[in-house]
Amino acid sequence: SRTADDLRAVVAELGAGVRPLVFKPAHCSGGRGMALITDGTGLDEVFALTAANYSGTGDFLVEEYVDGSEHSVSGVVSEGTVRILGVTDKWVDGPLSPSWATAVPSALPDSEVKGLARAAEQAVLAVGLETGGFHVDLRLGPAGPVVLEVGGRLGGDLINSHLIPYAHRGAVRPYETLLALLTGGEPPGEIPEPVRGAAMVLLPRSGRPAAELAETALADPRVVLAEDWPGTDTVVAVVVTDDPAGLPAAVADVRASAR
Repeated sequence: SRTADDLRAVVAELGAGVRPLVFKPAHCSGGRGMALITDGTGLDEVFALTAANYSGTGDFLVEEYVDGSEHSVSGVVSEGTVRILGVTDKWVDGPLSPSWATAVPSALPDSEVKGLARAAEQAVLAVGLETGGFHVDLRLGPAGPVVLEVGGRLGGDLINSHLIPYAHRGAVRPYETLLALLTGGEPPGEIPEPVRGAAMVLLPRSGRPAAELAETALADPRVVLAEDWPGTDTVVAVVVTDDPAGLPAAVADVRASAR
């Protein structure tokens, strides 16, 4: 859909008074321009958010909002063979708010992690990805996993460059795996379970110089990297724990030290 009249028609059909809806500009990323639509939401103001589209069009999507925890799945696919490299937890402060931390491995029960991985695999095959990397965003709602987005690339947020390698002590390196696959190699075999916890944490600067905040974060021995996050008013820290179960507490400690 691409006009304000289209938006009004879609919202009337789906019924914002019955369930919350999510508005998404079709050609952007990072949650830009997203909005929650409920009964009484001003649709002209919502449609104006299509200005976030990279392409300069009014294209948009409207989806049903799903409450639940947010996750992503990273992996590679080769002619129908899917290998899951990591399942992450994303920490958010509320509906449609950007995540401020991403953690590997997921702290969910094993059955729910497997459910997320299965949903991601089915989504990758359903959209026809053949050979390459992928990144699938999901929510785990009351009825199970719901796929939000399928990307035909390895995802960002340091997941594949830092978190998965740290969590596996270097035994799993997504970018090397992808390059090997694209240069004629075979998909990897069984992926081992993570042996450590690793998280990317965004630390609000709150007026402090980035160098000062990074130095404060690096004083914690569990922080292996801390530096200015380009394009934002935050510092990114990578937290690593020898025991995955200790990762949430470590993230909370580092976050608290930045305040």
